[in-house]
Amino acid sequence: RKYSFSIRKKLVLFTTLLAIITYGTSFVFIFFLYDFFQEYIPFSLEWFTIITFVLGIMWSGILAYFFASFITKSIENLEKVANIAAEGNLNQTVEIPKTNDEIRGLAISFNAMLTNLNDIVKNIDDNFDKTNEAVIQMKQASSTAFSHSQLIGSSISEISQGAENSSEAIQNTAGCVEM
Repeated sequence: RKYSFSIRKKLVLFTTLLAIITYGTSFVFIFFLYDFFQEYIPFSLEWFTIITFVLGIMWSGILAYFFASFITKSIENLEKVANIAAEGNLNQTVEIPKTNDEIRGLAISFNAMLTNLNDIVKNIDDNFDKTNEAVIQMKQASSTAFSHSQLIGSSISEISQGAENSSEAIQNTAGCVEM
């Protein structure tokens, strides 16, 4: 995907502006302000140039630090949300940066991923509830079937006992009739 003002373009622009500021300021100090400073501070042109370059390096570092925080702020926000989501709390959203760059694309994709993960977890919970209900119904049905089979077993035992008693009574009656 192409972005209108990507991070690469921002870095190139920042580096170019930083070079213009640093080298331009050093140029002005060395070629225009050296004579003014020479009246107050007795430095040779070589030392003044070295001091100007060292100050330029420090200035570049300070500007780079502040610019880096501008770029990394959105990434740090994304990291915070990712850490919370990694702990199991998927009910998070990432603040979408207003810039049209890779970080915005990543934030949008991350929000979509969290939404999809929430849907998956919800579906798993729903399926678990349905499965749990089915298991409870099967347990109740097997318990009912077990009760019925015990009743059938005891009825068969009673019928069998009654048949034996009836058989003995018939034999006794037949024995009495033969005598």
